[in-house]
Amino acid sequence: MERKEVTLEMSVMDVMTVMCEGNPGALTVIIEMMKNPDGLIYLLHLDDMNIRGSQIWIGFKYYCGQDLKRFIECIVARDQGMIDKINEMNEGQGDKWKAVRTKQAVRPTFPDTPVVP
Repeated sequence: MERKEVTLEMSVMDVMTVMCEGNPGALTVIIEMMKNPDGLIYLLHLDDMNIRGSQIWIGFKYYCGQDLKRFIECIVARDQGMIDKINEMNEGQGDKWKAVRTKQAVRPTFPDTPVVP
């Protein structure tokens, strides 16, 4: 199965559907995250880290102990420990399913704008 790309043309509901990949636990986490005004930003972080579906549930449940605040902090920090836990529990799925700190090899820069790692 190929992962569907998240695009700017999608509605928020479409993004949520794509990101949960049919996993009910992931959908529950996403719904709770979307109650935060920055919820969509968190989903975009997850997409950039190649974390979707069961990977969301693994990070939330097994790494963050079902603590939504901690999970959001780990998302924003691009927590390597969470990424490692997700990959450990998804071992054997292949490289295209691995969680990463970022899928973006090169980030765009704009004149007079500081680059934030």
